[in-house]
Formats: sequence, C-alpha cells, structure tokens
Amino acid sequence: MNSDFLRFLNGISMAKRLYDTALEPVCQRFAKTRMEVDILLFLANNPGLDTAAEIVKIRRLTKSHVSVSIDALVNCGCIEKRYKDGNSKSAHLVLLPEAEAIIDEGRAAQQNFINILNEGLTEDEIKTMAKVFNIMGKNMEAAFKERD
Repeated sequence: MNSDFLRFLNGISMAKRLYDTALEPVCQRFAKTRMEVDILLFLANNPGLDTAAEIVKIRRLTKSHVSVSIDALVNCGCIEKRYKDGNSKSAHLVLLPEAEAIIDEGRAAQQNFINILNEGLTEDEIKTMAKVFNIMGKNMEAAFKERD
C-alpha cells in the first residue's frame, strides 16, 4: 500500500474518533447512550426509514443493541412504536417532542464535525469528495452484499 492510501485509512479512523468526540457532550447532557443518540439522529435525518430493521441494515448495527436502545427511547418518551395496517411485527418508530432538543444538539454537533472536515476546502473540492465517497460507499455496500 502506498503512503497516501495509508494516510487516507488513518484519516477515516481519525474522523470516526472526531465524530465520537463531537457527539459525546450531547450524550452526557441528555444522559443518553451513543446508540440512543445515533438512533434519534438516524430517524430525524432519514424520513421514511423508521423501522429497527432499516436502522440495523443501513447503519450495520447489532440487532440486540438497537432493540435495547429503542426500548430505552420508548421508556423515556423520545419515540413511540406504531404499527401500520394491523402488522404487529414491524413497528414504525415515531419521534416525539421529548426528542427535539437531543436532535437539535445532535445535528449541531454533526454540522460542527462537517465544518471541521471541510475547513480549507473549496466548494468544488467538497463536491468532488462527496462524489468519490459516494462511489466508495457503493463499492463497500456491494462488497458487504457479496459477503452476506
């Protein structure tokens, strides 16, 4: 592997740590686990993707961890489960007003993270990076589908 690629891989690891650091104050302020905050942000940022199965599939998270976190969020009044068309197996998760402040601060933390990453980049560079990451994301999704 060449040094540029290794630097890129190290950058991914550092970005993950920076994102974790950005969300930690939100978790502490609202006494929520990282998984709980992630679920709230996922639901807020992805309208229409509102089941535990979709969260597990798209975020590639463990079913049991998602289930425990959803139960905690239901118990504290941040979300509620609704069942459509008599389907008692697939619960649709609905954000409640109790989650608004957590989501607002979580989104602010996400935006701060993005601002840090994009500092010093031109709009064209950001667009090119987004295009490249989109292609890489599709490549990784395809590789995981082959494995699954």
